[in-house]
Amino acid sequence: MKKIKRRVVNFLYFLVRRYIFLSFMLCVLIPLVLYGAMQSWTKTENRVEDWIPQSFEETRLLVRFCSVFGYDEILMITWDGCTLDSAELDEFRDKLLSPVLRGEEEVVYYRKVITGRDVYEQLRDSPLNLTKKAAVERMSRWLISADGQTTCLIALISETGSKYRRDAVDYVWRVADEIDGLDAKSIHVAGSTMDSVAIDNASKADLVKLNIYSYTLCIIISLICMHNLQATLLVFLLAIFNQYLCLALIYYSGIPFDSVLMLAVNLTFVLSVSFGMYIVSYYRQAISFLSPQLAINRALRDTIGPMFVAVTTTVVALFSFTGSEMIPIRKFGFFSGISILCASAMMIIFIGMHYSLFPSRKWMGLGRGGKKMNFRNDNSKAVDVNNSGGDLSGEVNLSSKLGEFSSDSWIGKLLCRFLPLVELRYRWVIIFITLTLFFAGVIGVTKIRTYVGIQAMLSSDSKPVRDYDWIESRIGPLIPVEIVVEMQGEGAAEMLMNLRVIEGLAFSLRKQLDAELTVISPRDFLSRVPSDTGGGWKNIARERIFERLLYANREDLATSGYFAERDKVQYWRITVRNFASRNEDQGPFLDKVKRVVDEYLRGDLTRFGEVKLLDNYVCGGVPLVYRAQRQLLTDLQMSFLSAFILITVILSIFSRSVIRGVLLMFPNVFPCVLIFGILGFIGLRIEIGTMLTASAALGLSVDGTIHFMTCYREALRSGLSPLESIKDGYRRCSTALVQTTAVCAFGLLVFSLSTFTPTVYFSFFMFSLLIVACLSDLIILPAILLILPKDVFKY
Repeated sequence: MKKIKRRVVNFLYFLVRRYIFLSFMLCVLIPLVLYGAMQSWTKTENRVEDWIPQSFEETRLLVRFCSVFGYDEILMITWDGCTLDSAELDEFRDKLLSPVLRGEEEVVYYRKVITGRDVYEQLRDSPLNLTKKAAVERMSRWLISADGQTTCLIALISETGSKYRRDAVDYVWRVADEIDGLDAKSIHVAGSTMDSVAIDNASKADLVKLNIYSYTLCIIISLICMHNLQATLLVFLLAIFNQYLCLALIYYSGIPFDSVLMLAVNLTFVLSVSFGMYIVSYYRQAISFLSPQLAINRALRDTIGPMFVAVTTTVVALFSFTGSEMIPIRKFGFFSGISILCASAMMIIFIGMHYSLFPSRKWMGLGRGGKKMNFRNDNSKAVDVNNSGGDLSGEVNLSSKLGEFSSDSWIGKLLCRFLPLVELRYRWVIIFITLTLFFAGVIGVTKIRTYVGIQAMLSSDSKPVRDYDWIESRIGPLIPVEIVVEMQGEGAAEMLMNLRVIEGLAFSLRKQLDAELTVISPRDFLSRVPSDTGGGWKNIARERIFERLLYANREDLATSGYFAERDKVQYWRITVRNFASRNEDQGPFLDKVKRVVDEYLRGDLTRFGEVKLLDNYVCGGVPLVYRAQRQLLTDLQMSFLSAFILITVILSIFSRSVIRGVLLMFPNVFPCVLIFGILGFIGLRIEIGTMLTASAALGLSVDGTIHFMTCYREALRSGLSPLESIKDGYRRCSTALVQTTAVCAFGLLVFSLSTFTPTVYFSFFMFSLLIVACLSDLIILPAILLILPKDVFKY
């Protein structure tokens, strides 16, 4: 291992001194990176359907449904005072169907627009001839409110509109502004098209401003920590480059850039700053006692070991997301992992190159208390570093002096003065409290629930969420459950018999489900179906007439979207709509729907005679959302478990013992168990942004453990006691640990001001996890080390 490390250090030292080559490569990369970053930024694409894996059974059933009834991506549009008599309905419909000039070509964003009045008049006219009350009852809670006062438009997006969703939605706002008595602020819009655009807008809203805030905060913290403007600007500019490099990698890979990938970009920036501060810290320590030429080599030598393990654990944790079934999570894990690898290499190489060209005169020969030290500047022993294998023992013995740099920091002084005494006196109390909180957190973790939906993506006061609430409170629920029943039928008699089966099922659903829910069935598009009970020639004649009319007009029924016929198979559809605004667990509701369907088709079917039932299934928005919620929890468990196992293996290799590896993992697992346990106890349902923090924070928290344990182990090997070794760890590592945690935590916390909920939760819980992880490394880890035998970590 020492030979490998020496060769890596020598290669890096050789590379960082190739100034012309590295400068040329940077000049080539900068325009490519900037172009790719701009293209990614301008081509952000959020499609809700892309978030659902094709491998889901629910997805397969939805595709099967769409192959029969078609996929209608819709917008529901309404406003306060939108009634059946509103003159604006027809004008709005006509304008939406009109061609629009986009660039130099005319396009039509909506292929069909239906108003509540269109359906109402169709129900009142021949051949249905329904009364006003009956027509309103048929439309109630899906096209018109229960009291008949508020109606809406349903716009079906065209193929062109699906390509340019943002433009299609913007056109709705423009149309509203063009109509007298309306404007963009007064209308309410909901639907899958609006969901995609709203997520895209929210993820990018104020993002430039929030990035500037994050940049500013990171610069201020870095400047306070490093006390050097040159080092601060160097680290900051490289971090910006790495952030743009992440965007460029996404663009050149051909993968659409979405809102979740934005989290990977932000994470790359703050981690780059963190890596840079660690590297600068090692360089500052080395140049305090060594000549400029040897300081670079020594900094690389001290950096490469802990940095390699820290980056490896972080990347492993991020790559654990690539096993997810959910596409955005999988993309986040892959690109954030690749970006962190590239970022760490960029920071090491270019910081090394910079200080090879421009050694820090301010830090040179600066020892304890700011006193200049006389070090040997005899380069005769150091010019041929490759031949010497990087051996710096002839220069100065650093093992006892590297801590002197950190002891000047008020953070290091404060921690060295108080924490060792606290650890020694209260180590068993700390262990007891930690274990108590840990096991309580484990119980809380079992209570975690997840949520996926538009309300989980946007803040509650955003316009799309308020529009959902407004529409559902006045008209009816919006999230569909589609029930499809396939039956054999090729004649009029069989079609009527099948229709009676469907109407019986719809009646059972209306009777057994919540009365506020909406059940839409073929009955809503037909005249009254004759009863199959009772005799008499009048009833028989009425049934035969209805039977012939039904069969003759089956193509008209098919246009409603609730009936289809192929190869002597009839497909019948029932829609049950549930509320999106209630933010409730869809599991019990979905189970009840499936139970009603199963009981009816299995138990009551015999009463209809020779009905030939072929198949039935339940699909739609609710099953997909519920499956996504369960998958989110499964992905959280699997990614965390895989990250835990792989990182434990890495730490076991690093510490040369499985037992030591497990012991080192405990302070890193503790923050995740504690924070997610609290979420479970308070009942806060986690969404995609929160889910991403567990494994990511686990990988990041290991960084501090590695650096602390490297210092502790070196001190033990030099003959110091465990307590003195812990003090040495505080002197050499605590300042950098606190500083880098502050940069990462507060650099991400800024994004909690976003209007995009996953970004808010990701930034806030990453902040919480990183703060707890820092405290865990500074308090829990030393307590564990003090209760163990001295020789456990002396290797």
